[in-house]
Amino acid sequence: MNSPRIGSNDSANDSAAFHYAVDSLGAAEWNTLLAEFSDAVIHQSAAFGALRWGTEEVSNIVLYEDDQPVAAAQVIVVRMPLLRAGVAHCKFGPMWRRRGQPERTEIYEQILQVMRDEYAVRRGLALRLKPWETIGTLPGQLAMLRQTAGFAIQAQLPLYHTYILDMSRSIEELRAGFHSKWRYNLKKAEKQALTITRSSDPTAAETFMRLYRAMRDIKNFVDTSEIDILPGLMRDLPENLRPSVFIAHSEGEPVAAIVISRVGDTAYYLFGATANEGRSSGASYVLFWNALCWLRESDCRWFDLVGSRPQGTGGGAGYRRFKSGMTGDNGEEYHMADWEVCHNIRSYIAVHGGTRLRAILRDVRHGLNGIRERLLRRPG
Repeated sequence: MNSPRIGSNDSANDSAAFHYAVDSLGAAEWNTLLAEFSDAVIHQSAAFGALRWGTEEVSNIVLYEDDQPVAAAQVIVVRMPLLRAGVAHCKFGPMWRRRGQPERTEIYEQILQVMRDEYAVRRGLALRLKPWETIGTLPGQLAMLRQTAGFAIQAQLPLYHTYILDMSRSIEELRAGFHSKWRYNLKKAEKQALTITRSSDPTAAETFMRLYRAMRDIKNFVDTSEIDILPGLMRDLPENLRPSVFIAHSEGEPVAAIVISRVGDTAYYLFGATANEGRSSGASYVLFWNALCWLRESDCRWFDLVGSRPQGTGGGAGYRRFKSGMTGDNGEEYHMADWEVCHNIRSYIAVHGGTRLRAILRDVRHGLNGIRERLLRRPG
C-alpha cells in the first residue's frame, strides 16, 4: 500500500467540516466501508483492484464529514516514471450514497473536488472517471463533473455500451417486458427439466471455470475477458461481497453457468459459460430468469448486463441479440463515457498519446481476432 496521508479540501470555502484520507485503509477495512454504500460495486473492491492491477497500483481515498466517512473511491494509478507522468482511473466511482442516508449533492461535489486535488493537482496525473449513471440516478451528475471539478468527456476513449434493466418493476412486469422471441425461448427452456443452483462458495467458481474452459476450447474464440480473476475474487472477498454463481444442471451435470455480482443496489453480469448441452436446452434463458427473480426478491434497483462485446472478443450479433431481447421493455441501452481532468502537460501528452496508440492497436487486434475466429469455425 502507498503511504497514508490526510488532506483537506482547499477548493471550497464552505467545506470546513470535510477532510479526506488517502491510502489509509487496508483491504479488510476497505471491504467493510464498501458494504456501507448503496452505490458500491465489485469493481471498487480491493480484491478486484489487486487481482486486476496489482496492489502497488491501487489507491483509495475516503471523504469524511467531521469523523464520518461519507464518500470513497478506489483509483488505479499507473505511472510513467521517466516522464514523471501517469494516469489515475476510477471505474464506476466514486461511491457517495450511504445506505439509509439521504442523497446530498454536496457530498458528490466534495468527493469530485478532493479526487481532483489529490490525483490531478498534487500528483500531477490525468484523472479519469467512468461514472455509472442511468435515468433515475443523481440529477445533473454529468453537469457537476464539468462545472464543479472541471472534468471533460474523453471522446477518443471507447464508450461503455451496455443494457440496463429497471428492477423496480414487478417480476410479472419483467417477464412480460421481454421481447416475444426471448420470452418464447424462456418458456421452451423451462420445459427441459433443468435444475438451477446459486452459490457464493469458491467451489462454485471452480465448476464455472471448468465449463468456461470447455466452452472456450469448443468455440475457439480469442479471450480478452478478466475471467482469470474470478477464483481470486471468490477466495479473497468476504461472503457478503462475493459474486453469485448460478449453475444449470441437466441430469446432475452442470451444463451452463452465469456469474452475477451485487454489492450495492446495482447488479452486474460478469461472466457466462455454456456447454453444448446447455445451448441445446436453452439453459441461459432459465439461468438469467432465476437470477432476475433472486435480484428482484433482494430489492435490487438496477441490473447491468454489461453490454455487447465487439467482434474479435468472443462477442457478436447473437451475444447482443440475447441481451437486447432480455432488456425488451424492461430497460434501455446506455452509452457511458469516460471523463478526465488533467493539470499536468506531461501527463496530458503522454496519456493521450498512449490512448491513441492503444486505440489503434485495439482496433487492429479486434479485427485480426475476428478473422481468426471465423477461420477457426470454418469446417475443415
